[in-house]
Amino acid sequence: WWSVRPSDAGGADLVERACRQVAGVAADIARDCAHIGQDRLCSVDYEALCAAPERTLAAVAEYLERHGLPAAPRAGVPGAFALHPSRPLEADREARLQAQLAALGVSA
Repeated sequence: WWSVRPSDAGGADLVERACRQVAGVAADIARDCAHIGQDRLCSVDYEALCAAPERTLAAVAEYLERHGLPAAPRAGVPGAFALHPSRPLEADREARLQAQLAALGVSA
């Protein structure tokens, strides 16, 4: 598994496991967020973080301070991070991924 292992991990091959990881992690996050409650969540958008790290970190610090938690000083934060496009897959593997994600109810 790369990164987070979903609670319903499994699959017959790498394509199915990758798709089940995407769907499973999203479902686990949604379930856990519903359990915790929206008032206790601070969401960070990856693209926004890459585009403007200082602004995103300031928003997180504000959230923490509103909830009585000190925020660590931020020094040396880059102005931005480059987003790199993913490498294209072979057509047959891309088709298998799309079909597997559709079967899991995930829009790609």
